[in-house]
Parts: sequence; structure tokens; C-alpha cells
Amino acid sequence: CKETIKKVSDDADGSPLAFRESSKLLHLAVLLKLDASDPLIGEICRTLGNKSESNLQSATIFDLSRMTAAFEGLRIKESSDVFLRLGETLLECISKETSADRSEPKAVNSILRCAALLHTRNEAVMQPFRAAARLLFLNPSFLARCGPNELSNFVWFALVTQWHNDEVLEAL
Repeated sequence: CKETIKKVSDDADGSPLAFRESSKLLHLAVLLKLDASDPLIGEICRTLGNKSESNLQSATIFDLSRMTAAFEGLRIKESSDVFLRLGETLLECISKETSADRSEPKAVNSILRCAALLHTRNEAVMQPFRAAARLLFLNPSFLARCGPNELSNFVWFALVTQWHNDEVLEAL
């Protein structure tokens, strides 16, 4: 992990750490049981939180799900910049016409759960997650693919984040 970060930071052309590389490194950090205060984790979070240095545009909902699972596994709470970017990317993914129809409820559930667990009290961070959830929860084809477990977790997300939207709750 550290060698990959060093290689990227020493790279002469200044190319940023790719999103998928960051995701893989965070998953390795979880497997290696690194502490969230490790400088490696800090460097990955700094890169992901910086719009000019990370490439989240290529991320899929599945990619975002894997990334948030790593943050949850590492219990990284000092990550509001990264989660704001992840929420914005989730909203962009879901805003695409076909993405909401292809979104996997379990992956969405994982993303929303992690955001709620780590950043419940941060309104700015939660706003794009709520907007993305609203788009999905008002999409009948998405809800048709959800089982009782996913639906109950979506209600839990609304409850924990103190998000009251009658239209969404009625749809759920």
C-alpha cells in the first residue's frame, strides 16, 4: 500500500491516485487492519476529497458501495470531504436515465448505511445522499427490485438521518 502511494506521489507527471486504486488500497487497509490514523489512510482521504486530484467521475454505484464499505470497516470519521464527493457522485450516477433502473438495492443500501453511520449530523454531507435516495425511492422499477430487508433499511436511513419526506415514505 505504502509503495503504491509513494509511487504516485513521486510520479513526475503528477498523475493523481485513481479512484479504483484508492478503493483497492482502502480494502487492503481493512484486511491488514490498519488504524484509521495511519498516514496512508490520511493520504488516500486527502486525494479522494480533493476534486482536482481524484477521478470519481468514472465510479459506478458498485464502486461507491465498495469504497463506503472500506470507510465503514476502517471507521474513518474524519472523512466529510470524501463523503461529500461520494454523495455527489452517487447523485450524478443515479441522475443518469438508466442508472436508477440498473442500481442494485443492496449496493445503495450499503452506501446509505455508511453515510448515515459516519456523517449523520453533517447536513452538507447528507444532502446529496438524500437527493439520490429520493430519486431512487420515487422510481417504481427500483422499488420493485427491493426486498423487505432493503425497504426497512431505507426507512432506517430516513429515521437515523432525520429525513422527513412524506412522498418518499409513502412510496416505501
